[in-house]
Amino acid sequence: MSFLDLSPGAESFLTDDSYEVFPTEEVEGEETRQRLRDGIDEVNPDRVFVDPVSHLRHLTADDYDFRKQVTALVEYLKGEGATVIFSSQAVEEREDADLQFLSDG
Repeated sequence: MSFLDLSPGAESFLTDDSYEVFPTEEVEGEETRQRLRDGIDEVNPDRVFVDPVSHLRHLTADDYDFRKQVTALVEYLKGEGATVIFSSQAVEEREDADLQFLSDG
């Protein structure tokens, strides 16, 4: 079993990693997607669990881009032969109903 943890480490707390000029999605979006692709290519998994997929929303500019990116991730993993399972964290100001369409049987 392999884990790819994309959580910020302790160094993020100790240094000022905030962005004031560019939005987060412009600074970290591509780097995070590349780390995800590299991890998938390295492990070649049969099953992938993304917990929670709703965190990827912070790496996109809007809801449309988020749905597009998540759909592309699911399609990429399916193309690699992996079964995709994900959780979502709904918050009061933003429900996760838009993710329900992603289930694929």
